[in-house]
Amino acid sequence: MELPYKEVSTINPTDARKRIVQTYHQTGNYCETARRWHTSYQLVRKWVQRYQQYGDQGLHDQPRTPKRQPKKTDPDTEQRVLQLHQKTRYGRQRLARHLAQQGIQLSPPTIRHILRRHASASTRPRKPRRRFYPAHGAWESQEPFTLIQADVKDIYDKGILGTERWAPLRQHRLPRYQWTFLESRPRLRLIAYSRDISVLHGMAFLSLAVSWLRLCGVQTEMTLQTDGGKQWGGSNPDSLEARFLRLLGARLGRIPLGRKE
Repeated sequence: MELPYKEVSTINPTDARKRIVQTYHQTGNYCETARRWHTSYQLVRKWVQRYQQYGDQGLHDQPRTPKRQPKKTDPDTEQRVLQLHQKTRYGRQRLARHLAQQGIQLSPPTIRHILRRHASASTRPRKPRRRFYPAHGAWESQEPFTLIQADVKDIYDKGILGTERWAPLRQHRLPRYQWTFLESRPRLRLIAYSRDISVLHGMAFLSLAVSWLRLCGVQTEMTLQTDGGKQWGGSNPDSLEARFLRLLGARLGRIPLGRKE
C-alpha cells in the first residue's frame, strides 16, 4: 500500500477500515493484510470481525461509555439534584449537605459531575468578565510613545545562570534588579539597575526615563503600563501617580489579569 493505515485513518477513519476489510477479503489472511497496511494483526482482526458482525455500521466509531455502570447515579436522583440546584443555586458542598438531610448521600465531586453533564440546563450563562484595559487605545494608536511597558526583574537567577555565572555576581556585589522601560511602537528600551527594590526605586526609574524622553522632544501623553507590584504602587497607585508622573504628562496603567502579553 502507498500509505500506511495510520495516515489514511487520519483523513477518513471509516474509509480506511473499509479498505482493510477489502484487503482481507483479497488475501484471506490477517497477517498479510497487516503487513500491507503497516499496522498490527490485532487491529485488522478487530475491524474484520466488526464488519462480519455488524456490516458497514460496525466500521463507525462506537461510543466509549461502558455498557454497565453499577456506580452511576440513577436518573431520578440526578433530576432531584438538578431541581434543587435550579431552585437554590447552591454549590456542590451545600447541595451535598442539603441532600443528606433528605436521606440522599452524594459526595460533592459526584454532584459536580452531574451538574457538568447537564450544564446547559442547570446553570445560568456567566456574564463576560469586564476587561480593565486602560491602555487599549494606545495599542491601536499609530503614534509612538503613547504606551510604555515597565517591569523589574531579579537577575540573580541561579537556576538559569548556573553557579559559575551566579557566584561572581554576588561576589562583586553587582546590582541585583534590572528595570526595563519598553516603548510599544519603535521598541525603544531603557534599562537601569539597582541593588534594592522599592517604591522609591520604581518611581525614580519611571520619572528619570520620562524626563529623558521629554528632554529629547517627545511631548505625547504616555501610559506607563505595569503589573500590580508594590514597586509600582501596589493596589493604590493614585497618590504616586499624582506626586511623580502627572507633572511629566504620564499616567500609570495596569496589565489586566490573564493578559500578560
